[in-house]
Amino acid sequence: MHDYPLHHTVDAECQCCGVVYDTVFTSKSDQVVCRGCIRHQASDARSLLLRNADHKALWRSEVALLRDHYVRRMEAVAAESKAYREEVNRLQEVIKGLKQTIRDGLALEPPESVLEWLVSEAIDDAETERDRAFRSRANAYRALWAANALHHHEVQRPERCSCGKPAPACKELRAIADMEETLYRWEHQQVERLKKDLEHELPDDHPEVLARPGSERRHWRVHPS
Repeated sequence: MHDYPLHHTVDAECQCCGVVYDTVFTSKSDQVVCRGCIRHQASDARSLLLRNADHKALWRSEVALLRDHYVRRMEAVAAESKAYREEVNRLQEVIKGLKQTIRDGLALEPPESVLEWLVSEAIDDAETERDRAFRSRANAYRALWAANALHHHEVQRPERCSCGKPAPACKELRAIADMEETLYRWEHQQVERLKKDLEHELPDDHPEVLARPGSERRHWRVHPS
């Protein structure tokens, strides 16, 4: 017996392999079994062997798909992080140029109060855009940190990834390899800021954050540094 509604297309979880599939039940006694598992539902030895082979192939395929998705996501995060760094650098130059404009006394024609307002508005807009880029950069670094926590060169055996695979064979490790040095430098900087009770960008589950007393274990707002 099952609890799914009858005579409507529903998403059901196969009681054999666990895969979610769409089907239409016409009776409460219908088997909740996907089309791939129907062929090995008997209890004889051949069916049992066939079931094991089917499930092994199914989950091998699912794991491969998940791994490929994970690698593509890490590659995208690394690319986004690089773009954010470039955008932050560009905005820093814009802000520097605007401040230099003030110092050089450019555009003296408008009344002083109007000029100050225009310059202030331009700087505020640039700083807002810069802060947005900083927040995006922080999110990208936190995602890279989470991936690196699972996939990094072992200290004692640098030729292997922490996931157990040889380093050259780990797609995840290769996806974040180019960002590794930058990631470690960012993490060191944020840990130093945390220890000094300054604003930091570390994720909540970072060991250094978890080690702080309960009242201090919190995220600070993103800082422009």
